[in-house]
Amino acid sequence: MDCIDQDQRITVVNILAVSFTGSTWLNLMLGTHPEVASIGEFDRVAKMDRPICAIHGDECPLWSRFDTESDENPFLQAARLTGKRILVVNNVRRMRKQLEDPRIDRRYILLCRDGRAYAASHLKKKPDDNIGQATWKWFREWERRLTWTIKDRHSKTRMLHFEKVSADPTETLRELCRFLDIDDQYDLSQYANAEPHFIGGNEIGRHTSEL
Repeated sequence: MDCIDQDQRITVVNILAVSFTGSTWLNLMLGTHPEVASIGEFDRVAKMDRPICAIHGDECPLWSRFDTESDENPFLQAARLTGKRILVVNNVRRMRKQLEDPRIDRRYILLCRDGRAYAASHLKKKPDDNIGQATWKWFREWERRLTWTIKDRHSKTRMLHFEKVSADPTETLRELCRFLDIDDQYDLSQYANAEPHFIGGNEIGRHTSEL
């Protein structure tokens, strides 16, 4: 339902995380909240004629209506089409200029995972690499994302550890709701059948089945 005016102020939550850190899972969990839309890897919008939904494909009821040629700010267009004032995206950097729109309130979630766990996941997917390469990649990618938030002085940032999310997802979500200034007492099970329109994502099918 289109209930967001293009001049209305919205919030874009940018989850900054290295691969194998659970950013897709966290994004989809936040998207179960009735005020939030899970968008995913929104940078892909700038690289394709039309965003492809990882769940619904070409026939997605949201992204099939998205106009990449429009002069409207893409984040504001997504908010208008979803009817949600809070969008959750992953690792957006190519579209940072559009994020600087004064109608957008920027929030960052720095999602960090133990470097040893990251290295193990990295080597499982890329067995030709060694532990030194995996560790160096984790360090450089994490440093880059931390730098993004430091440079954006007009935003709010929350650091979060993957281990905490996995240990107590319900309490973590409530804390993030307070960070986003939205109701933190909603019943997660009430929105278990929420239908996200997610771009990109790692093992998207498995993550959606866990919601």
